[in-house]
Formats: sequence, C-alpha cells, structure tokens
Amino acid sequence: MASEAERAWTARMRVEMAELGAITCQVCGHLAWLLNIHLQRSHRLTVAKYQERYPGAPVRSQTRKPAGFNQGRT
Repeated sequence: MASEAERAWTARMRVEMAELGAITCQVCGHLAWLLNIHLQRSHRLTVAKYQERYPGAPVRSQTRKPAGFNQGRT
C-alpha cells in the first residue's frame, strides 16, 4: 500500500504532467507523452484498435517529455 507521501507525489506528478501536455489513456487514465507501448503492454491493444474504440483520442502528445522530467524523485 502506498504511503501518504507516495500518494501526494503521484498526485503532484499527474498535475505537472497534464500541465506539460501529457495525454490520457482512455482505457485506464494513465498519463504519458506516447501511448503505443502502454497500450500494448497494459491493454494488449494496437494503436489502430485503440483509435477504432476511441476515435479522435490522441496517442502522441503535441509536446515532448521535458529532459530530466521525473529524475530525482524524492
């Protein structure tokens, strides 16, 4: 079970990622800059199948993951 500090860190990261342009997986809410690997590993979905189920849902962020993002987690 996650500690209070871990839950707080996760919440801060989700807000920061969303502000930086990360996209949300329509299946589970996972935030990422690129969903193709997440879709394959977590949901056994190809990008084509995902887009078929969720028309218009992005699979690639319009922004790039910032260099060093998520480094030095405390």
